[in-house]
Amino acid sequence: MLIFVNGYGATDNVDDGNYCRYLGEVSTFIDSHQTEKCVVHLCGGYTNRLDLTEARAMLNWFVRRRDFSDVEYVLIEDTFTARDNMERMGSLVSEELLVIFCEYSRRFTMAFYASRLFKHYEIHGVKFDAKSLTFVHQIKQVTLKLPVEVLAWYFQSFDHLRLWLRNRHVMRVRARKE
Repeated sequence: MLIFVNGYGATDNVDDGNYCRYLGEVSTFIDSHQTEKCVVHLCGGYTNRLDLTEARAMLNWFVRRRDFSDVEYVLIEDTFTARDNMERMGSLVSEELLVIFCEYSRRFTMAFYASRLFKHYEIHGVKFDAKSLTFVHQIKQVTLKLPVEVLAWYFQSFDHLRLWLRNRHVMRVRARKE
């Protein structure tokens, strides 16, 4: 079974509540499919930190939290956006079912990408970040973020806007860390 885990920031703190809830859901899913060989693609480059990728941070969590023998982990660390992550997976997946994990409010955007890139997929939106579960944030994701992502898929000018917005977000997050 192929599993895709979209990055959500990079932390050294393996006890971080959001990481534990998010990756805990992935771990529970893997445990419920013990009879199948699982290949877990951890996807995410340098975002909030310049010394640790999202993919490597997730691998660190799995290394400390679960037995490694039953799962193959593949890191995809040279991506910058969820779309980059999904397009990279699109180049690796053929006819197999791809199980996609993402933050709950982003499930519609991930479903949009998946419908264009994969023949068989299943989206698991995980509720783990309190801020992302607010009504205002979810409305923003569906009324602003998703339309920009859809338009960016088809129009280069919107793709430039999408990348500019992503860069602005990452720079703001990095500035808060300093």
